[in-house]
Amino acid sequence: MGVNDKVRVPVIGSARIDQEDFVVDTSQGGGYVVGLSNDDPEGMYAVRLVGAAPFGFLREGQFLVFERNGDPFLNLYFLMKVGKNPQLAELLSDRDGRVSAEALVSKKRMTFATADLVGGVDCVMWVVSAGKFESPRKTSA
Repeated sequence: MGVNDKVRVPVIGSARIDQEDFVVDTSQGGGYVVGLSNDDPEGMYAVRLVGAAPFGFLREGQFLVFERNGDPFLNLYFLMKVGKNPQLAELLSDRDGRVSAEALVSKKRMTFATADLVGGVDCVMWVVSAGKFESPRKTSA
C-alpha cells in the first residue's frame, strides 16, 4: 500500500457504548467506513457505537476502527479482558514492565505485564464519523 491510500474497512456490527462489556452485535454488521491509511485494511474492522456514552469523546453513530492484535503503546484505547467479556480501556502508564489500564465505563483499573499486551489485543486506530460510512455495494444479477 502507498502512503495514505483510500481504504474500506468492513463494519462487523454495533456495540453499546453505555454498557461495561463491549459486546459486538454482528447482526448489525454490513457496509464499510472509508479512510486514508498506509496500513493494510485486512487486519482492521469497524464497529458502530450505539447508546449514550458516559464520556464526551465518543458519541452514538460514530465508528471505532480496530486493528486486530495491535500495539496498545501506539494507540490510546484497546479492548481489555475483564471477566468473560472485553471492555474498552485506556492505557494509563507503562513502567518497569508493567502496564496500567482503566476500563472506560466501569472505571475498573487493571495492571498487566507489558509482554501480555504486545500483539495480543485489538486496538482502536481511528474514531470515524457516520459520514464516512458506505453501504454494501449491490451486485447486479
